[in-house]
Amino acid sequence: MTSQKLLFVDDDADVLKTAELLLRKAGYEFFAARTPAEAYSILAVETVDAIFLDLNFSRTKMSGEEGLACLNEIQRHDPDA
Repeated sequence: MTSQKLLFVDDDADVLKTAELLLRKAGYEFFAARTPAEAYSILAVETVDAIFLDLNFSRTKMSGEEGLACLNEIQRHDPDA
């Protein structure tokens, strides 16, 4: 059985590393992106089973707009994401 593939999108390197350590230990294949652009690049070549998406990528914006825009772009290319 193949492991499930997870994409974790977060601008905080410590959050990404912690998630990677825990999820790989649990048997998941882990892909990390620090920006929406990196996430789009990964999704262009990989099919993932789940996406964990941060809502804020700028320290000055805390509205969640950036993450929702990223989600909209992902769903534009893959409505089933």
